[in-house]
Amino acid sequence: MHYLILQYPGHNWVYYQNAEKLALAELSIASRSMDAALEHIKCIDLAGIRYISFIASTKLTTHDLQIISQLSFVFALFSEVEHSLHPLKIPPQQYVDPKISSLLKYKGKTNELFTRMMINVAVHYSNFDSNAPLELLDPVAGKGTTLFEATTFGYHAYGIETEEQAVQDGQTFFKKFLEQERFKHARSARVIFKNEEHKPAQITEFVYAKSKDEYKNESLRRILGMVHGSSKEAHNYFKKERFNVIVGDLPYGIKHGNKAGKMYSSPTRNPFHLVSECLPEWKKVLKKGGTIVLAWNSNLINRKKFGDIFLNEGFELCTEPPFDQFEHRVDSAIKRDVIVAKKR
Repeated sequence: MHYLILQYPGHNWVYYQNAEKLALAELSIASRSMDAALEHIKCIDLAGIRYISFIASTKLTTHDLQIISQLSFVFALFSEVEHSLHPLKIPPQQYVDPKISSLLKYKGKTNELFTRMMINVAVHYSNFDSNAPLELLDPVAGKGTTLFEATTFGYHAYGIETEEQAVQDGQTFFKKFLEQERFKHARSARVIFKNEEHKPAQITEFVYAKSKDEYKNESLRRILGMVHGSSKEAHNYFKKERFNVIVGDLPYGIKHGNKAGKMYSSPTRNPFHLVSECLPEWKKVLKKGGTIVLAWNSNLINRKKFGDIFLNEGFELCTEPPFDQFEHRVDSAIKRDVIVAKKR
């Protein structure tokens, strides 16, 4: 059967212009989890409008429609019958309203559609069921865009961030959002780790559910946690092999300078040092069969050199199509790419 997806126009014209190949790659990877086999995934033009077209081996199942509903680029889905397009209802699958990621605005924020795409790639290439309440870690969380996107999937989300103000801003925003959306929730904070070298790392956790009745059932609760600390201490903050996926947008500009080495040392624009130092620790908290998906500025370090870091740590690196189709221009100084690796 022939299907067409009308792409979501997004919030950014530059991103939309680059979104064609990103959408093709995301759908190709997500199709690994679908019941129907997809073929001939491509972009087509109908009356000047761009669609993602594909052929399914069978009629799309409810499970397939659920997966499609969570893809970052989907605005509407049609089946093609005798040269006519028939709109299909896509079942809403959001645990938290997707508007959450667009409400908090700040300079340097990652496009939430791009963030959602990275989560989909990580989950559907992992060995885990996308419909389960998976656990996600963002080791460079900033103010929490990746965490907030994870809540829309109903995942447990944790982030690590060195900048105290960013952590406070993210926590304040999420608390206000839960209150406004009338989620039953509880907030707690505690020191999670300390040593002589670094300031004590503190975690703030929000346990929440859609209603009071659901909150009473532990299996229906979700958790969002933000750690103010150093990402290279991830293995001291969390139990071994805790997370299903690790997703993050690495620093790629002067505004986004990462802090390699000590928690409060001077920033560097090159992600090579941060990942080289932290990847062994991230690996410890990632489950076997779990994936790590990171975005970085390929103007600073090429894919081959960056990929070698993961190979040296024993990861399975995804280099074949469509995993090599994520590179795109953000501005004159930033060419963003995505690396995907799985823990054996």
